Amino acid sequence: MYSLLSKLFQQFKRRFFYLLSRYTLYFSDQFNYLQPTIQLPFVWFGGYYTGFFVHPTYLNKDSIIYCFGVGDDISFELEIISLFDCNIYSFDPTPYSIQWISSQNIPNQVQFFPFGISDKTVLTNFYLPKEHGFISGSEELQSNVDGAKSIQVPMKKLVDIMSDLHHQQIDLLKLDIEGSEYRVLDEILESQIPIHQIVVEFHDRFFDDGSKKTEETIRNLNEHGFEIFAVSHSLEEVSFINRNYAY
Repeated sequence: MYSLLSKLFQQFKRRFFYLLSRYTLYFSDQFNYLQPTIQLPFVWFGGYYTGFFVHPTYLNKDSIIYCFGVGDDISFELEIISLFDCNIYSFDPTPYSIQWISSQNIPNQVQFFPFGISDKTVLTNFYLPKEHGFISGSEELQSNVDGAKSIQVPMKKLVDIMSDLHHQQIDLLKLDIEGSEYRVLDEILESQIPIHQIVVEFHDRFFDDGSKKTEETIRNLNEHGFEIFAVSHSLEEVSFINRNYAY
């Protein structure tokens, strides 16, 4: 009974904050660029702070799903698998995440790779978090990482990863990569990779010009055929659909 009540409360809380975010968007010019531009059904997958809205209509057991940024939470992946019974390819070069996932009893549908995504395929500096107890590092030198604490990690372009895994297209791409999403998305769009759906956490809070970065990236996504269909209550997790696969 307690678990059911807890789940109902979490659903109510998520709905409340989603409606609050709608109010913020519609009555504040500051966030006009986050306005959804297409109406589609969507479902929240993952934890309260680690999930995303997804358009589920065309996902199935044969869908190809890439998730970049694991941390210590694969609830997004597990909920997708529980509904669609599909394979998910997860990636994270963070030492803590690699160690954490090796200690978990994960389903066979989750295939984990200990490298990250970048706008180039290279062994590069990866900056670790400033604060003790924080997990996520970044290739990007941003306010949440320590420029004096870095390690070398392998990073790959998406097109090279897909080639290695023999994939021609992606049904759902999740990006939670701590500020590197801006350059990565620019490279992905330039490569013209067939992607049906992108869900991304924008870490504009890590940069002085973060809002400008996010607005410019969303404009670039729009110009390449992607439209916003849902935004989280924090206004950071944004979900895009490729217009060619919207209906």
